[in-house]
Amino acid sequence: MLQTISPNFQEENNSQELEQFIRQATSQPFQELIKLPQKLDTEILQIEKNQEQFVFTNYQRIIKNFSSVKEIKNQLGKIHTNLSKSQTQITQLTSNLKEFSTNIPEYLQNQEQSQKSLDKHTQILQLLEIKQLMETCLKNESYDDCLRLTQFSKKFFKKNKKSLPWIQDMFSNDISQVTKDMQNQLLNKLSKPVQLPKALYIVSTLKKIGHLSQIDLKALFVSKRNEWLNDSLNSQLKSLVDLREYDRISKYTDTLRSGMFEIITQFNSAFGIQPSNYEILHDWIYHRISIWMSQLEISIPKISNDSLLKSLFEQCLNFAASHARIGTDFSGIIIPFLNSFSKENFRFEIKN
Repeated sequence: MLQTISPNFQEENNSQELEQFIRQATSQPFQELIKLPQKLDTEILQIEKNQEQFVFTNYQRIIKNFSSVKEIKNQLGKIHTNLSKSQTQITQLTSNLKEFSTNIPEYLQNQEQSQKSLDKHTQILQLLEIKQLMETCLKNESYDDCLRLTQFSKKFFKKNKKSLPWIQDMFSNDISQVTKDMQNQLLNKLSKPVQLPKALYIVSTLKKIGHLSQIDLKALFVSKRNEWLNDSLNSQLKSLVDLREYDRISKYTDTLRSGMFEIITQFNSAFGIQPSNYEILHDWIYHRISIWMSQLEISIPKISNDSLLKSLFEQCLNFAASHARIGTDFSGIIIPFLNSFSKENFRFEIKN
């Protein structure tokens, strides 16, 4: 304990007292300087004795002070640790506050949109019902009502595009899907028997939907009506299997003629007689005539009766000439084709 306290006392002697002691010592006579070490030793012994006496007298107090100092050091260490943690937490809190401050405009905007949505909850509820109403109209084939609902939703989206931008994202896909389903349903109707007024109504409705360009709509119209014609011809060929070849090809030609005439008439009525329509229409006509001529190549050699063959040729020429009324005369294709068969038949007769 004394060894612990003694250095503490020695450390308390500052440099000024030491300098003062040296000046006093050097100012004394030589005889006094000789006695100085002994005198210092005596003082040291006296100081040590006093220290021992002090320690013995205040032993418990010194122990308590020593323990208190140790405890204070421990507490100061804990305080330092807690301060470090607090500093880290304060830094994190500051960062969170800055982030919150940055996001405040977004929060306010969301709150404003929520309030606007609440103010227009009636219209939003109507929009929620629009898809179901459109689907019901579609099942009942009430296409005009379905279009009116589509136009209403588009106007509502346009009107509230800035105030409620999320509404369009939420509902537009559903409404667009129903509109596409309506478009597909109308196109599928064109692949079935359709009279002119109904065909015009379908084309008009498809134009109002607006998903198809004019060129695509024309091409799809011809394609779907061609599907109907194919189904009609294939069905007829199956029903005419047991008939003789002349009757079979004659009925096939009549069905093709009336079907093509109907499709061309519907096309011209729906889209008008315009030079821009010639390419689509003429390509399709050439395709149909090519298939028909392939059927003739198979059937004509099987007809041995000259009068029946003549009747078939006249029917083919009338078929070509009748299309002149609608601007699609293909006599220039069929006449050389029939001439080649006539020559071949004539050679065969001479040979026999």
